[in-house]
Amino acid sequence: MQKVRKLLCLLLCAAMLMSMSAVCFAANNKYSSWFKTNYDEINQLGLMPASFNGLDLTKDITRGEMCELAVYAFEKATGNDIDLSNENFTGFTDTNDENIVKAHLYGIVNGYEDGTFKPDRNITRAEAVTLVNRTLDRHPDKNHFTKDMLVWPDNMDQTKWYYADMQEATNSHTYQMKENSDKTKYENWTKTLPIRNWEALEKAWSNANSSQGNGNVV
Repeated sequence: MQKVRKLLCLLLCAAMLMSMSAVCFAANNKYSSWFKTNYDEINQLGLMPASFNGLDLTKDITRGEMCELAVYAFEKATGNDIDLSNENFTGFTDTNDENIVKAHLYGIVNGYEDGTFKPDRNITRAEAVTLVNRTLDRHPDKNHFTKDMLVWPDNMDQTKWYYADMQEATNSHTYQMKENSDKTKYENWTKTLPIRNWEALEKAWSNANSSQGNGNVV
């Protein structure tokens, strides 16, 4: 499970980062120097869909493209697949794209209340974070956070739909997975962990798992 989550998080966080900055990592494209470790990992692990090769990834990523990345990463890491011919849900009112349908069936995306998905709309930071959390089977609950967690001045309104997901994604923590009476899961945070140097951890993991490395996950 640790390796599966690592693979998923690598690809999905990379996609989220590229939606916030000018960075290309498709084949033979330029990319920012700070992105080199992630770029190398993605290529080593074969985590980029072929359809993304040659695209101009300096542009914002859309909701539909993010679904394609999420489904590709999820199925590659877990071995899961869905036979859509056996499913009742066939799409939203504005799209029946296979990857979007699968993302919905996997519980990764829900769409809008009016029945649309708006696949060509640029994904927001809050939407991207929520998608990553769902793909990694994270279940944040604002009533079960630690008191000493990091908080952000632009994420103080606990009534916002994205509040819990943003806190989940920006705080390292230990937790126990619990269930409500209706069997829905939630994380009961037990400890806030120190801020980690993710750049150093990514580099160490990449070196350990390269063709020259010993395969130890840091």
